[in-house]
Parts: sequence; C-alpha cells; structure tokens
Amino acid sequence: MKTDGQRECGETLDLAHPEAARFFEDTVLRLIREHKVDFYKLDYNVSVREGGQSLRDGFAENEGWRHQEVIRKTYERVRREYPGVCLENCASGGARNDIGMLSLFHYMCESDWSVHPYAIRAINAMTLFIPPEALCYYHNHVNWGSQFQAHLSADADTHLRVALFALPIFVGFGAQNADRHSEFFRKTRRYLDLHKGFCRPVLAHHPTVYHHTPDIGIYSPAPWCVLEYAAPNRTRGYAGVFQLAQNQEPYLLRLRGVDRAARYQVTLDNSGQTFSLSGNELANGLSIPLDAAFTSELILYQRK
Repeated sequence: MKTDGQRECGETLDLAHPEAARFFEDTVLRLIREHKVDFYKLDYNVSVREGGQSLRDGFAENEGWRHQEVIRKTYERVRREYPGVCLENCASGGARNDIGMLSLFHYMCESDWSVHPYAIRAINAMTLFIPPEALCYYHNHVNWGSQFQAHLSADADTHLRVALFALPIFVGFGAQNADRHSEFFRKTRRYLDLHKGFCRPVLAHHPTVYHHTPDIGIYSPAPWCVLEYAAPNRTRGYAGVFQLAQNQEPYLLRLRGVDRAARYQVTLDNSGQTFSLSGNELANGLSIPLDAAFTSELILYQRK
C-alpha cells in the first residue's frame, strides 16, 4: 500500500498480485529443492496495518484476502511435495500464531517475551490453543536493555523452569571463553537434563494440559501463574507454580493429572524433598509456600 508515494507496510510482497504470487511460490519451492533443506524457518517482521485495496469487478477488495490464500496454497504444496521438511513459523515471537498458520506449520515460536513474568504467562496463554510439544520457546532471547534482561527479572531457577513448559532453544550462554564450571552453567545443565529425562517423555506423548490460572493474560494483575502437564495415562506429570505478586498465602495446588486410586512419588524441586502421597491426597491439595514475587516451585510426580 502506498500513500503519497511512500510505502506504509515495509518491504513485503503483495501476494494479491498474480506475478508476486508466482514469484513467491516458485522461490520457496526452489530454495527447498536446490538446497535440499531439512528445516525451513519463516521469520520476517513487518507491519502491514490494514493492507491495501484493489478494485475488482467494481468493488474495493482488501488485498489481505488473496494474500492469505496464496500463503496457504504455497505451504500446502510444500507439505505435499516435501513432507520430510520441518516447518517453523516465527515472527515477533509469535505474532502469526493464528489458526490458519498453525495448520500449515509443524511448530510455532514464543521468543520475544523470554523474560519473567511475561514468558510463562505467554506460554500459559498460548497453550490454551497450541499443544506444548508444538511450541518452541527461545530461552534467553531478549536482551533489550537492563529492564528486559532475563537474569535481572527473576532468580535463575524460575527463569530456567519456564523452558520446561515448551520445546526450548537456548540462545546464548555468555562469551565463548566463559567458565563452564560456574554455578550458572551447572544449574543450566541440570535443567537440560531434567527436560530430557523427565519432561520430554511427557511432552512427546501429547500431554494433557491443565491451566490452573487460565485467564490471567500477559499484563493484567495476577498473583499466580500455575501450569501443569500430565501424561495421558496419568503415570507422571509436572507443575510449575509461579508467584507473580508479593505477600501471598501459600498456593493450594490441586493436581489434576493424577489417578486418585494410585500412589505417587512426589518431588519438590526447591528443597529436593521426595515423598510418597496418594493421588487422592494430591488431588485434594498440596500447599506450596513461596517467599516473594517472581519466585517459583516445580513439582514432579510419578506413579509408583
């Protein structure tokens, strides 16, 4: 779209035009074919606002309609002709995670709010309609000044626990000559091992997601963000209790992914305490005390 000769939507193709549509589809398919790619990442950030209009059959038609039809047609063809290529949809950390795009790509991204408390609140909201095993979280991605630096917004455990609730990509660990034996690296390795050893088997089998705080959004005041993933057969699961405001009473966590008739080994990650409780006891409530805002507890449970 142009106004007084100036583009208002950035440098982007208007796929409502047949020539642009052919160029776009041919280019995408050519890149995949010639370079024999296994992984294709779509990540281009422009704002088209309301888009432009074209006169068709005497009516003003918004160009976005045909633009989206071309997007769908192109990536449906990619999936049909190159079924082995993994497709990632990303842009502004998830700006295109609408239902139409979700149907075309294998997984989506949540990256631009990788600081606490926005990161876990975003994952909490997005898993209302996106399976967590199809949601990629770019850990440590944001570094836009001190107010957004992850290590200043929460303790390291809380920051790292967010990565357990999606498929994480760790963006950076500091300088190449950093000491890999520091407490930070030791803790990071522990959470990577925890993700691979305990959480991944849950995520890999389409977990049941329980939103204990489903309606808190991203910005609205809320005391807690609590999210639980459980294996469909109720053999194991884990929950994160994230305190978002100070001076709160202990949170009463009523686990929903348990079999009331079974018995479970439960671990509280903050203290490392492990104990045995019945599923009925866990469903009735487990008191989770936390000392301050922007702290958390991780609860792991496995059927004995």
